[in-house]
Amino acid sequence: MYFRIMKNPKHFLTLSAIIFQFLTVAQNINQRWYFGAYAGLDFSTSPPTVLTDNMQGQLEGCATICDVSGNLLFYTEGTMIRNKQHAAMPNGFMLMGNPSATQAALIVQKPGSSNLYYVFSVDVSTTGQGVSGLHYSVVDMSLAAGLGSVTAKNVLLDSTTTEKVCAVRHCNGQDIWIVAHDWHNFDYTSFLLTSSGISTTAVVSSSVGMSPPYIDSWNFQTGCMKASPDGTKLAACRGDYVDLCDFNGATGQVSNALSLGKVQTGVYGCEFSPDGGKLYASEPYSTTNNSLYQWDLCAGSDAAMLASKTIISSGNSFALGTLQRAIDGKIYLACVNQNALGVINNPNNAGAACNFVINGQTIAPKSCYYGLQNVINDFITTTPAQCIGNRDCNTVSIKELNTNKTSIQIGPNPATDKIQLETNIQGKLTILSQFGSIVYESEIEKSTTEIDISFLPAGIYFMNLVSDQKSTVYRIIKSE
Repeated sequence: MYFRIMKNPKHFLTLSAIIFQFLTVAQNINQRWYFGAYAGLDFSTSPPTVLTDNMQGQLEGCATICDVSGNLLFYTEGTMIRNKQHAAMPNGFMLMGNPSATQAALIVQKPGSSNLYYVFSVDVSTTGQGVSGLHYSVVDMSLAAGLGSVTAKNVLLDSTTTEKVCAVRHCNGQDIWIVAHDWHNFDYTSFLLTSSGISTTAVVSSSVGMSPPYIDSWNFQTGCMKASPDGTKLAACRGDYVDLCDFNGATGQVSNALSLGKVQTGVYGCEFSPDGGKLYASEPYSTTNNSLYQWDLCAGSDAAMLASKTIISSGNSFALGTLQRAIDGKIYLACVNQNALGVINNPNNAGAACNFVINGQTIAPKSCYYGLQNVINDFITTTPAQCIGNRDCNTVSIKELNTNKTSIQIGPNPATDKIQLETNIQGKLTILSQFGSIVYESEIEKSTTEIDISFLPAGIYFMNLVSDQKSTVYRIIKSE
């Protein structure tokens, strides 16, 4: 992501304002949730404000998108898109999702566009028969007087997917991987969304994960798939197991699956903590004892991670559904047919210190079903857990800023001690903390510059490169 600054004083934006924009835009687009039995929450307040204007029941998967100021744009449960006035969007009906699919819908803004949004939908998985697969539709918010219209609908990407689909930021910071899990096998498929549109050529990762004896069963096909905030890991609920996999943000490949062990009756929801160091999973299938689980991904060896499994809550007679991180840094849990959501208040903490409250967020007078939001993985900024390594990207590039042949490459990112900056321009380089204080300054030439950041504490920083009439701001992560 980059921002352009003009030095005209009438249009000048201060760097602190740009940093604030970087931190808040991604969060604001996820400010509203519509889900369940006409339920909703607005996260612009703390605690969230209960919304009662949802006009669409969402049994399981659903998605909502707002503009950069947090104003509602549209929402869907995979078959119909409703605009901000809660009316059906033109051509936004009969989408080939299914409200009974775990992750029925996913909304992603097209990189580089202010008006175009891709709505991905998956069908329900049924034992013994195929499914309609993964489709996408395109919403243009510049149409219908700003209420939006669907300009392309039900374009097929993959005809053999399960109910799992998620979005992962490419390591170039701009493009987005759409990742699905195939039906009746152990393959993952990734499709790259760029400023040119969606690539229909899948990156296929074959035979990833263990083969349980019930591959044909419906609960193997259901359940969520989530990406870690830094995009290096995927978690997939598959029957009685949660698989933890590596994800390559440069190539879209999924690999190195580790089964985190069997739970009592099966898993449905999963979610990473904001720092990526913990993984949670929920259990929906018992009539008397549904549980919420936690694993410590920083425990060390694979065996240590497996042994770290902790029951956070148990004895719940109602089903526990989707787990979803929110912009307030908490994780929310769908409690089926209840008037409140479960809340993990401190999800980075181990065991009871995560402060889980089973009825922590009211949604009365509405109630919840199995689903909550499905959103891109990196919408919340936080310092990664110490065990989280660098993304599998040697270089993170910032694309051309204007008609000049401006070239800037930064890598690795995250970095532990040194960053290589390669550019064909000269100017002044400043690194600021996420709070706006200057921590590094230097003049750079048209060459490769090595920047020592070993003295900085782990965290998120902003690199500002100023040259002539242009200024570029880029987020970098300093890891331990």
